[in-house]
Amino acid sequence: MPGKPWWRQGNSSWYVTLNGQQIRLCQAPNRHDREGQRQAAEELTKLAALQESAGDDPIIAAMITQFMQWSKLYRRPKTIEWYWFVFQDLIDHLPVARVSELRPHHISTWIAAHGDTWGDNMRRGAIGAVKRLFNWAVEEGRIRENPIARMKRPPAKRRDVLVPLATHQLLMANVDEPFRNFLDSLWQLGCRPIEVRTVSAAEVPPDLSAWVFPVGHVANKTGRSTGRPKVTYLTPEIADLTSRLMQQNPAGPLYRNSRGKPWTTSAIAKRMDKLRIEHNLPKGICPYAYRHTYATEGVAGGIDVATMAELQGHSSLSMFNRHYGHLDQKAQHLIDARQRARQVIMPLISEMVQQSRRIKAT
Repeated sequence: MPGKPWWRQGNSSWYVTLNGQQIRLCQAPNRHDREGQRQAAEELTKLAALQESAGDDPIIAAMITQFMQWSKLYRRPKTIEWYWFVFQDLIDHLPVARVSELRPHHISTWIAAHGDTWGDNMRRGAIGAVKRLFNWAVEEGRIRENPIARMKRPPAKRRDVLVPLATHQLLMANVDEPFRNFLDSLWQLGCRPIEVRTVSAAEVPPDLSAWVFPVGHVANKTGRSTGRPKVTYLTPEIADLTSRLMQQNPAGPLYRNSRGKPWTTSAIAKRMDKLRIEHNLPKGICPYAYRHTYATEGVAGGIDVATMAELQGHSSLSMFNRHYGHLDQKAQHLIDARQRARQVIMPLISEMVQQSRRIKAT
């Protein structure tokens, strides 16, 4: 059973120590605040009930069910869908039922069972989902420690495939108008595919200058952490297209397929798979590759990284630099940049040498 609540002055919060873990119950103005005391006692009661129902050695499948109930309150639908896929597959392969029986090699065997059908990023994501499950269970006081806490994930692989202009033109010439609108919007805006799929008239201001996705919108990936809307600035061509689509589809998603239905992720993926096969294109040519292409071409063309990161809606430069600055594929850009640097630096070095010689001569 949990012990008594105790007060931490540093962050004005009530805590309880459970299985060696310090668990925050709630915040309060001060330790004498009656509402804070009441809330701390209420949270402690809930925690005790959860611990009692979970027991010291919960069944993994039952813990997954509880985690998914929690996820429905705090995670996006796409994340929940991913969790279900991973955990159902995990349960199908696990030879043990309880947390105390689980060992890292059980997870490694499960991952290996998929062979080449799971790439490094898929394996990384699956291990990350399972580790999140057990970390959550520790945070909730359901288990004492994460049995796979020290298990390492494969490093994330960067998407290096870009969409050359000739490839984009080839695709545009071999698709119908609805899909052409979709691809051209990706090409001109460099936004995430989900923004094009889900934008509606509600996200378009009267001046047609941008798409503005509020916090909580499925297309605003960073909104919950930054508290800011995601703004996708439009080119004149896409602004005109947006205006026409708003007249056609005043309610619901603007971009529709030839049957007038909103685009789905699976429909887009199948269309791209078919185009790649028909035209013998690299596997990495996909809607998201347009975003990487936009970022790379922008930086290579002289737009500073901070501006590109802002245009693409990143909350930090580190994310942009890690994933989207594919300048290693722009060898000529790097050669030109080095030459420009040499032209600036060499005169300075020459002047320093001459100055040094003058000093020695005197």
